[in-house]
Amino acid sequence: MRVLIVVPKAVVLKVMAFPLGLAYISAQLKKDGHQVLCLNLNHYSDDMDSLIRQAMSLYAPDIVATGGMYIYLEFARAAFVMARRINPHVIRLVGGSGITAEPELFMNYTGADIGVIGEGEITVSELLKTLPTSGVHDLHKISGLIYRNISGQLIRSPERTFCKNLDEYPWPDLEGFDYRLIIDEYQNIADFSLFSASVLDRPRMIPLLTARACPFKCTFCFHSSGRKYTERSLDDVFGEIDYHLKKFKANFIMILDEVFCPDENRMIEFCNRIKPYKVKWWCLSHIKMFTPNRFSMMRDAGCVGIGYGIESMSNTVLKSMKKQNNPETVTKTLQQSYESKLDITGNFIFGDHAETLETAEETLKYWENNLYLGISLTMLALYPRSEMYVMAVDNNIIKDPPGFIKAGCPIVNASNMNNEDFSALRVRVELCGLIRRYCKVTNYSLEPTRCKTNGKLYRLTATCPHCGASSEYRNVAIPINSNTTFFLACRECFRRFVPALLKRSTLANKLDSKAQSAHQLLRTGNIDKAENICLQNLRNIPFHDLSLYVISKILQQRGELDRAFSLAHHAAIYNPAKPEYFEQLADTVPKGFIGRSSRVMREHAQWLRKQDINGVTFVTL
Repeated sequence: MRVLIVVPKAVVLKVMAFPLGLAYISAQLKKDGHQVLCLNLNHYSDDMDSLIRQAMSLYAPDIVATGGMYIYLEFARAAFVMARRINPHVIRLVGGSGITAEPELFMNYTGADIGVIGEGEITVSELLKTLPTSGVHDLHKISGLIYRNISGQLIRSPERTFCKNLDEYPWPDLEGFDYRLIIDEYQNIADFSLFSASVLDRPRMIPLLTARACPFKCTFCFHSSGRKYTERSLDDVFGEIDYHLKKFKANFIMILDEVFCPDENRMIEFCNRIKPYKVKWWCLSHIKMFTPNRFSMMRDAGCVGIGYGIESMSNTVLKSMKKQNNPETVTKTLQQSYESKLDITGNFIFGDHAETLETAEETLKYWENNLYLGISLTMLALYPRSEMYVMAVDNNIIKDPPGFIKAGCPIVNASNMNNEDFSALRVRVELCGLIRRYCKVTNYSLEPTRCKTNGKLYRLTATCPHCGASSEYRNVAIPINSNTTFFLACRECFRRFVPALLKRSTLANKLDSKAQSAHQLLRTGNIDKAENICLQNLRNIPFHDLSLYVISKILQQRGELDRAFSLAHHAAIYNPAKPEYFEQLADTVPKGFIGRSSRVMREHAQWLRKQDINGVTFVTL
């Protein structure tokens, strides 16, 4: 059969967004002898309708397939509508974690004919062998499907058991999704998904799965690949590594296992086998699985960083989340990881069912006292079919699941806190989340080459705020928006930091001088004129940071502290390395729970001054 696989377009093209699940499906279909065309919309500037219309007309597929996370619900619907306009008889097939979590919802909203629930390779293989004789309405003999019978009623076939021998699956079809284009044109330093790869001037990353599923039962997670943790043989893993390293001349491996190498002996063998390749690699794993010996072994074998599920420093919350962890283990592991000179990626998540202002304070205090670790702060997101999500639906906190998912699963209060306390927690998390470990950029210049997605590339020299090493970075793609954070990893200690270097529009630079004049007028008591200048600036650029800061000072003088705090907050968002903005936040922050952040705001301002960082250095080349 002829199959057109359509890859959803990400908001911003990132390597981590590569559709590895679809690549495995494509590989299985090609192995079975089917004709497969992969349309990766991320590689084209044309609109989706035009691209699908062209592919349908040229290729005349029997099946149009897509899939992915819940965020692609609307995309799948639009893609299927366009496909049916071209061919009313084309079969619409959807898979991925979205439909696995909410099968009926996805089927009804997208209009799909068939949905694949769970692991898809064998299911899709059996489906395409059966379709020519059975049609789309009689698929009850194939496990792992949801489909419509002749009356249009949704039918779920028996649940499919997960594969016990992952070596049976073909390696993912990276070539079919134009991976050479991705690795040649799109990968560059300052891509968020590549911050660890910035230890290389020209990172060439390939994704890799050595195992599937997760054995843990965290209440905020949903695992579309199940909980039966299954590993590939290392012979099969290194066969794939050999093939893709040679095929794409890769120098970095992003290991995407949910839990990488929990077994010590397997980790030892993996490190011994990967070391001779002299490639860099990164992985995810559970925080309780690490020892100083493991850290040393991994770093010696080329590992540059580890992503952890940290979540909280409250024992009450960790137990509620079913993390199988405790604050003592977290503290010990993070410190050992830092001392081993490995980058740490991880979040503190606030808003669990057991969260209170007191439990949140436990986590925030640890975070404030360990800013050098670089742990991020975020509110709990309710992912479809996670335990927390199901509870929120059952308790009518989420009243409209389709609308909730279509809206991107916005933050809602599923904790035991009242809405006032939850809002205060959310403000404090957002406020503290502005604090980063910035570095001083001592030199930058324009590179002769250009990037397909970002345009100009730069060369810069930066001093690591962790170990003090100075490193030169080439082929850096600097984000165009002044509120976009990008990371670099130190070439010596691999730890992450943020360069205070961003692009700035010519208009913004002109408004800066006007706002500086307004600030001087404010100091001399000419408040009305200063305010008028800044208001005029904001009519040109609504989030001009210096104008927001000056008006915040004016409002503070007038006693309007709530508005003054809000504007200071926005100023810090749009120029997140300016010490004056954090001092203004500390001066205007509301009292109570939110006000406890004033100390860390002042200390961060002092740290920025000590590092000789006085706001973002804007690129003008």
